[in-house]
Amino acid sequence: MEPEALQPESRTDRAAVPRRASGSARSSRACNHTVCRIAPDSRRRTPALAFCHVTLGGRKPAPSGYPVNPTTVGDHLRKRRLDLGVTQRQVAAQIGANVTSVRNWEGNATAPALWFMPGIIRFLGYRLHTPAKTFGEQLKARRRERGISQEKLADFLRVDEGTVRRWERGRSRPTARAGVLLDVFLGQDS
Repeated sequence: MEPEALQPESRTDRAAVPRRASGSARSSRACNHTVCRIAPDSRRRTPALAFCHVTLGGRKPAPSGYPVNPTTVGDHLRKRRLDLGVTQRQVAAQIGANVTSVRNWEGNATAPALWFMPGIIRFLGYRLHTPAKTFGEQLKARRRERGISQEKLADFLRVDEGTVRRWERGRSRPTARAGVLLDVFLGQDS
């Protein structure tokens, strides 16, 4: 058993030391009475932080791996998560995914499945895709934002899945009947 003077302080001992906010009237006094418990008769009996009434300011540097210019879904997720200061587990709970999936997305090992996109967009607070130039690009972007497969969109529009694929690739245009339903689909907010 170690002598009492050589034992490290316990959490309860540290909690008993009075702590004041920096700049308060009693903060410097609290700092001046902090001494070394290991060798109380040594030169270490000087104030631990004689300048503790000074408040340092400045921006904390970004964590390692912080995506400055995010390009992938995983980069966007990591940037937003680090900005909010939340864990991958909390992000997974908000999106409705597994924490391993979020880890893989952030590491760009895998891309999120289509059905996670609405939750990801809600978490990010913005859409990931740039404004589409053509009708096909616009259709594909809106379909993916909502997490809808080509097959489900084709069922909604009462057309063949191959027809939706051709529209997205710009190989054909919708008929008037499908165009009305597409206008409803494209005009809806996520």
